[in-house]
Amino acid sequence: MEIAIVEHMSYDWRIALYFFLGGLAGGSYLLSVAANYWITGFKPFARTAAYITPVVLAAGLLVLILDLGKPFRAWRLFLTFNAASALSWGVWFLSIFFAISVVYAYFFFMGKEDLLENKKVKLIVYIGIPFAILTASYTAVILIQAPGRALWHSPLLPVLFFNGGLISGVAATILVASIRGGTANIGGLGKLLSWLIIAELGFLLIEFIVLMNGGKEYVRIAKHIATGDWGLLFWPVEIVIGSILPVAVFLFFKKLPAYSIAIASTAALIGVFTMRIIVVLGGQVPTNLF
Repeated sequence: MEIAIVEHMSYDWRIALYFFLGGLAGGSYLLSVAANYWITGFKPFARTAAYITPVVLAAGLLVLILDLGKPFRAWRLFLTFNAASALSWGVWFLSIFFAISVVYAYFFFMGKEDLLENKKVKLIVYIGIPFAILTASYTAVILIQAPGRALWHSPLLPVLFFNGGLISGVAATILVASIRGGTANIGGLGKLLSWLIIAELGFLLIEFIVLMNGGKEYVRIAKHIATGDWGLLFWPVEIVIGSILPVAVFLFFKKLPAYSIAIASTAALIGVFTMRIIVVLGGQVPTNLF
């Protein structure tokens, strides 16, 4: 029975990975722009986050192309547009966002950060903000459009995906910075990560309350995630490792060695990716099977 379920899944782990990478790219870009222009205390992280964005986006596009099954025909996606398809919108969101993120990272790479204050350049960077938000959240719209999936039919899903993108973007920046030895003011960024995770836990709680007060199908999927097979991923990995661990490390410890910072930020990334796995794969299991 389990083999049959997997074979009939429309989306597999590659789509979950694609969703994760898109959110991470959006979150890292928003962090970089905020650090470079608005939050001066985080300015040292602007360069790192700027570099992460196009690299992760490229990886996400590669995963998407490979998942299509005919990668050598993928170029057709960039020559057509279907206004009724969220996936078609997403391909163009990612393409435009990728181009902007490359331009933005280029100024850091060439040591020309001063040009980022140029009005025309700043306008291009700011145009990237809505595309970063869309890239981080439109994937939830793809799921919402699918019929017969109780877990996906939630108005909170785009919020969860967007906030998860912010978490992963900040966590990836902290991880790279800790590896490179740039831990100055990393505690402040860690606190930001912690509060984003706490917000995510709040959204998850609201989501479970809504599911438990819905119809029988919604109650079944909520119980299956919390106490069924997916509970083995949900509680120990997403909640304990991916949420409680990084929050405890960054909120309750002031002086942290680089390896502790790396472990905590990696744990946060694992938590967000696990959430994508549970939502994408778990949402496709028919509720009459449990």
